[in-house]
Amino acid sequence: MITSLEQEVQDLTSERDEAIRSKNEAEQDYLTQIANQDRALKDKVKEFQASNGELLKRIEELSKGELPEDYEDLITERDEAIREKKTAEQDLLATNNRLKNKNQEAENKSQEIERLKKEKSQVEIALNKTITELRTKYSKQGKLLDEEQLENKKLEAKIEQLETKISELEKKPQNLPGSFPENEENKDD
Repeated sequence: MITSLEQEVQDLTSERDEAIRSKNEAEQDYLTQIANQDRALKDKVKEFQASNGELLKRIEELSKGELPEDYEDLITERDEAIREKKTAEQDLLATNNRLKNKNQEAENKSQEIERLKKEKSQVEIALNKTITELRTKYSKQGKLLDEEQLENKKLEAKIEQLETKISELEKKPQNLPGSFPENEENKDD
């Protein structure tokens, strides 16, 4: 079970590291895109400023009542510039959202790793407690067995002593009051 948890922690750690690398790459891509978009926007601003001067001149011409020859082209260019600006803003927003998602994914994996580490730690603590309890239990049982064996040996020694005494007593003729001593002559009768 512990090796399974360790493997899962290693897998999640690898996934987290990959997510972090991916996030860093996405951030770098994002920063590159932002820099490119920033340059593009600055270029557009310069174009707008340049065309703004031209437009002001043309506005003066228009206020005089004359329409410039390329009036339709100018309106088309302005509309295209507005669309390009909106597209760039949408791209920037989408890139920001992807970056936030990658960050959230990396954080989630880090939290999962921490949760698994805590779970593994709790399992190890429980196993160590069980091992300690079993050692204590078997140690007590071993002591009881040793005590029983010692008591058994004492009893066996006592039995042996008593058997020796009994055999010695059986070998000795006993002269009890009221009994007749046995001799060789009476045995034949």
